[in-house]
Amino acid sequence: MTAPTQVEGAPLPMNLREPRSGQKKGPSMSSEHASAPLSAPANRPIVSVRVSEPAVVHPIGAGTILITDDEPGIRASLCLFLGRLGYTVIEAADADTAVELLGRQRFDLVLSDIALPGTRTGLDLLAQVKQQQPDVDVILMTGHMDVDFAINAIKRGATDYFKKPFLFDELKHAVQRCIERRRLLEKARDLERLQSRHDALKGVQREFMVSLAAMIDAKSPYTRAHSERVSAYARHFGTVLGISDRELKIVTTGGRLHDIGKLGTPDSVINKPGRLDAAEWEIVKQHPICGAQLLEPIAMMRPYVPIVRSHHENFDGSGYPDRLKGDQIPLTVQIVKIADYYDAITSDRPYREPMTLREACDTLTSEIGKGFSDPLVTAFVAMLQSAPWASKGAVGDVQL
Repeated sequence: MTAPTQVEGAPLPMNLREPRSGQKKGPSMSSEHASAPLSAPANRPIVSVRVSEPAVVHPIGAGTILITDDEPGIRASLCLFLGRLGYTVIEAADADTAVELLGRQRFDLVLSDIALPGTRTGLDLLAQVKQQQPDVDVILMTGHMDVDFAINAIKRGATDYFKKPFLFDELKHAVQRCIERRRLLEKARDLERLQSRHDALKGVQREFMVSLAAMIDAKSPYTRAHSERVSAYARHFGTVLGISDRELKIVTTGGRLHDIGKLGTPDSVINKPGRLDAAEWEIVKQHPICGAQLLEPIAMMRPYVPIVRSHHENFDGSGYPDRLKGDQIPLTVQIVKIADYYDAITSDRPYREPMTLREACDTLTSEIGKGFSDPLVTAFVAMLQSAPWASKGAVGDVQL
C-alpha cells in the first residue's frame, strides 16, 4: 500500500444550501457540489492530511479521524475542514481499506458514507469498527435518509448520522462531542487504574462526574442544571425515607448521571422544538441502554448502572427498556425516577408552560398504580408540600 502523503491546506469549498427553519446559513457539503482542491493519483486510496495552519486548534486537543467515502472531492473537503480544527485526518476510498487501517492504528472517530464501492457498506464498516475498536464513535453519512435507516444505525452503535448535503457547523459539533466523549472514556479508565490511590482518586472522580453531567445539561437550553436538581430532589427524598448512607450516595450521584446515555442522542432530536414523532421517540428510548453500556465497564460506576438503565421503568410494567414492574424496580431507581418526573413537569418547554406545585402534585397522584406506587407518591407529595423550595419550579429535561 502506498505510504500516506502529507498535504498542506487549500481553500475549502463554500457551497451553500438552505438551512432548516430558524438556522443560520453556513457552508455545506454535497457529493454533487464538493470541489476537489486536492489532486492525487487514482490508484492512491489513502491520504493522510494534517493542515499546519497555526490559527485554529481544537479546544480539547487533537484527535485522529478516519474518513471513508468513495468521492475524492468529499474526502478532500472533509480533510481540510477537520484539519483546520486541529485533527489529524486519514482518508480511505472504501471499507476494505478502512478496515486495514483500523488494524494498523488507533482512531478517535470514524466518519463514513453508507454507500461504498465493493462488497462492504458503511454499516458493515460500523460493525467492524465496533469489533476492532469498540470505544470508537462512528458517524454515518447518506444521500438517502429514511426512518428505518436512522433507527437501524443507532441500534447498531452509530453515534450520529447526517444526510447529504449537510452543514459544516453541524458536523463540527458532532465531531467535537465524539472526541470529548472519547477523552472522558480515557479519563474513566485512568480513574479505575488509580483506584488503589484512594485520596487522589476522590478529586479526579468528582471532576469526571461533573464533566459528564455538564455535557448532558449543555446539550439543550431546556436541560440546564436538570441533573443537579434531580440529584438534589433525590437526596432530599432519600433522607426523608430514611435510606442508608450508601443508598443516599447512590441516588445523589445517580441523579447527576441518570441521563448520561443522551450523550449519544443526536442534538437534532434533543433540541427539537416540539413533541417527538414515533421514529425520534424510538431513538430517545435507546438512551438508558447506551448510558448503562457506557458505565458498566467501569467498576467504580457500576452502583449507578441500575438508575441509569431503569429510570424510565413504570410501576405497572409499561416503561422501558426492560418493562420492569413493582418490586423489580429498586427503591433507589424509584427515588431518582420520581425526582426526574417532578423536575420534568415543573420545567418549561417550547410547547407548554411549567406546572404549578398544586398541578404537579395532582399529576403525581394521577400516576399512582401506573408510573409509581401509592406509598412513594404519598411520601413525595408530602415532602413537596412541606419543602419551601418546591413551589419555585424549574427547567428540566425529561421526555414525558
